[in-house]
Amino acid sequence: RAQTIQTTMLLAVSTPSLWCFIDITGPAQLIFPRVSTQQRRAAEGPIHVRAILSRNSIQHLQFYRCKIWDTTSMRTLDLGGPHRCIEEFIKLMSLPKYPFLTSLTVLASRQANELRFDLLDALIAEKLPRLRQLRVEGVPISLGSLKNLTHLHIGSLRAGHEIPYGCFRELTSVILRCPDLQELSLHLARELPPPPSLGSLLDTYIDDISLPSLLDVRLEGHPQACAILLETLRLPAS
Repeated sequence: RAQTIQTTMLLAVSTPSLWCFIDITGPAQLIFPRVSTQQRRAAEGPIHVRAILSRNSIQHLQFYRCKIWDTTSMRTLDLGGPHRCIEEFIKLMSLPKYPFLTSLTVLASRQANELRFDLLDALIAEKLPRLRQLRVEGVPISLGSLKNLTHLHIGSLRAGHEIPYGCFRELTSVILRCPDLQELSLHLARELPPPPSLGSLLDTYIDDISLPSLLDVRLEGHPQACAILLETLRLPAS
């Protein structure tokens, strides 16, 4: 029995795929030694990172030499926490490219204007050539940098996290640049803009957008604006 246990442990230690899901959440003294071990045992295999950052998370990661932001094999990255922590993590992502990262989630706990506007834009535009799935809540982002996505989720029901109607036409341009969308979730502002901006929004003419692969669409916001956007989408036959 002891030999079986030892063989199983050796097999587990030598199997990179068993160590590739790294969760950075909880007490520092328990998390970071484990993260360091996982990074070492995952070797060059694909890494999936979920990090709920707190005030001292980056400091602890550096202390334990868990430079997870320097991992070129990262496939998915989910970041959550205060803006300052998210900003610090993104600044440390200094590699020229993250060539295998296909899924990025950034969920900030406060209003979007507390994060530098250009940080996430530069990361997406310059370092994530294979990004296909994006979810951002409470984080400022330039819609002009988004393209070729299969999953897009922007905004939430929290105050200050919704998409302003001033970005309406730019938003439709993003959808046009993502013809292979499978999931679309947008949280627009609840209140329509006052005149004359309201008239401009309601009179907006947008060409039909064909999304033959779309499986799920969720729109939150004022019914008129949601209806305008929904009418432009040519959805696959059910």
